[in-house]
Amino acid sequence: MRKQLTFSLALIATLSACKSKPELIFSEPEAEVTCQLHSAIHKVKYLNNGSSDGDTVIYNYDALTRLVKIESSWPDIVIVYNDNNLIKSTNNAPRLIRQLEYDKRGNIKVDIRTDLSYPEDNNTYIYIHEYDDDNHLIQTVFFTEGKYNLKSIYKANFEAFLAAGIDLYNSQSSELEKSRVMLQLEDLSCIKYNIDTNAKTVIMSMNYDTLIDGKTLSRKEEVRAIYQFDGKKSPKSSRNWRNYTMLTEGMDFSELGNVTKLTNTTRHFWNGYADYVASYEYNNSGYPVRSKSTSSASEINTDWIYKCE
Repeated sequence: MRKQLTFSLALIATLSACKSKPELIFSEPEAEVTCQLHSAIHKVKYLNNGSSDGDTVIYNYDALTRLVKIESSWPDIVIVYNDNNLIKSTNNAPRLIRQLEYDKRGNIKVDIRTDLSYPEDNNTYIYIHEYDDDNHLIQTVFFTEGKYNLKSIYKANFEAFLAAGIDLYNSQSSELEKSRVMLQLEDLSCIKYNIDTNAKTVIMSMNYDTLIDGKTLSRKEEVRAIYQFDGKKSPKSSRNWRNYTMLTEGMDFSELGNVTKLTNTTRHFWNGYADYVASYEYNNSGYPVRSKSTSSASEINTDWIYKCE
């Protein structure tokens, strides 16, 4: 079993197509002063050995104010858009083929990732995102494509989706096929986000690790992390930025502001990064211009530079 999921809201920006053209509804709020992130200077001090590192990241936009290129000490990232001005692809992972589907509000709904670095029988993962009426991300379900096309029986209600999977299992005529369905159900996981807009918190829980005991399907659910936000403006809160962050980090809550504290309630292979606390300084337009993030392993200082109108 292989689960691939990288979820991170670290202060350093992570630097590591569309199947349909729905009728889109664009309704981004207009700010009195709009600031477009131009660059970020990161300085990292590693507390275990006293060494340091750093990088300067340059963000480039086109005439439509779309983020189109990110330059840093790493290879440049080029972002390509479709006819609806939504992200179609990026070039930073050349062996990763992505097929994207969007909802009517322009959010990434389905992200199908085929990694050519892995064997063909287990190299495609499907991520399906759900949003509430206020456009907050509330759930991500992910699973391998496999032989039985779980996407075709997907339901937004995760318990109903599991029930449909059990029905698929019971419909198989041989024990061999039933075991194959069960193995695919075993690779099915669900991330849920409990959002409190008043307290500016997000509690992340995960339903995961199906256990097979004979013919019994059993699952676990636990809280994995708690995020605290400041409710201020985020340098990456526009629609283009949000979809790019969804592609690279798997989640985005920039509408709640900037992360001031992350508490990991468990330690697992995919979220082994340390707890941290962060503080910010803001410009007159309310955007963060300086941040300091401290964990048990490192201290990260970032200067944000904008073009404001």
